[in-house]
Amino acid sequence: MPALLQPREDQLILDCGASHHMFNSLKPFVNTPKGTSIHMATGDANSKLSEVGIGSVKILNHNNTLTLKECLYVPNLKCNLISLLELFKEQLTVNRKDNFFSLNSNGKVIMHSKIINKLMVINYTIPKTLLTNQINNLWHDRLGNPRDSVLKQLGLPTPQDNCLVCKTDKAHKQPFNSHFEPAPSTLDCVHIDVVGTINPPSVLGKHDFLTIVDQSSSYKIVKFLQKKSEVFEKFQATKIVMENTQDKKLKKLLSDRGGEFLNNEFKKLSNECGFIHIFSPPETPQHNAFAERANQTILEKACCLLGGSNLPANFWADAVNTAVLLSNLSPTASRKNHSPHFLWTNTPARLTRLRKFGFRAVV
Repeated sequence: MPALLQPREDQLILDCGASHHMFNSLKPFVNTPKGTSIHMATGDANSKLSEVGIGSVKILNHNNTLTLKECLYVPNLKCNLISLLELFKEQLTVNRKDNFFSLNSNGKVIMHSKIINKLMVINYTIPKTLLTNQINNLWHDRLGNPRDSVLKQLGLPTPQDNCLVCKTDKAHKQPFNSHFEPAPSTLDCVHIDVVGTINPPSVLGKHDFLTIVDQSSSYKIVKFLQKKSEVFEKFQATKIVMENTQDKKLKKLLSDRGGEFLNNEFKKLSNECGFIHIFSPPETPQHNAFAERANQTILEKACCLLGGSNLPANFWADAVNTAVLLSNLSPTASRKNHSPHFLWTNTPARLTRLRKFGFRAVV
């Protein structure tokens, strides 16, 4: 690229050597690009392009709209590229006259611009309807793909189109019904369960996580484990923090009969601290329904976060952590539309600092 041409986000360069249309911004994409296995290469042997996503793009030039299919999202690409080969496949033609050129379909001009420094450059804008849809979809993405009712309860716009991530990554298994006494106050009853083993291991080498849920508020905490023998240590430390936060003692603990819970360490802790440890019957997850539902919520939301971010699978722990945060911040119908965060801390949830999971950030 000539040095005199500075790459701009609102410009496209027609390239006869590009195999695909490529964009370095998500703004013109109609939907969140899905991950793809296409391998990228450049003429510079030292230049490496990051993993990409693929989707449809809609752009506007001189009041004419052009939709481009199978466009690649390449975040570290220096400039947006339009593949002439792909245009020709769509039966589009390029006409040139002096320092101007046009894209034509069936003899009709659909886009036109001028040649700058021997490059065919198109200035474009994003259609207003697409911008509106993106704004409406933004909070759906930031909050981890919640139901429309959650967004409405928060006074936020709902998505204008069907979310592909929700369709592909959300589970459709119905949760178990509850089989336990109500808990009027926080720490009246806490439910715990272990999820794992998960492969691949997380970025920090974790394979499992411990889910801790307060029944009264639905407030959730997760602790990541390298091995299941760490369960007692993690729970004991978390119990102290929870009791200090609420200024009260744990009354009842409910778990399954797994070896990580049914042992002398938990028995001794129960006797010393004065809480009742109740075990669900073997092979009956419906009797530990509260923890099972929490796990389903966390894993479902984490899958949506990973699916919409194009991050590799070993970021699952980060997705789980974020899923728990977002679940705690979201209103719950069974709790009179209060969020678990509010019921646990007695302070309203702050959503203004939320960003979409997987977006780049400067620290």
